[in-house]
Amino acid sequence: MVWVYTAPVFETKLPFGIQDALLSEQDLKEAFQEKLTLFIGELDNGNGTGGTLLHSPTLNKQGLHHYARAQYFYKTAKKAAKDLKTPIKWQLKIIPNIGHNYRLMGKAAAEHLYANL
Repeated sequence: MVWVYTAPVFETKLPFGIQDALLSEQDLKEAFQEKLTLFIGELDNGNGTGGTLLHSPTLNKQGLHHYARAQYFYKTAKKAAKDLKTPIKWQLKIIPNIGHNYRLMGKAAAEHLYANL
């Protein structure tokens, strides 16, 4: 599995951005009003071995590993919301002491979800 983020920017083509995705600025404003929590492990900073990741200048702009790409996505979303003069309800939750481990991340996500019912 390859973790490439589709950033909410109209200047970049799919799959890295939303240019030509038939979305409007209003669609993006509405998306920013949805509750979205992006989870990333603090130690998820190695080169993934579970999929094929072909590095390119466009991909590397997002970051060289999962943690960096999550940071890029969130930062880009916040900037896009600011540029559209709209609030954003999205949040980034960094899970300490966890790398690329779906079981530990699932546990952290469940704890977050059940704590916020």
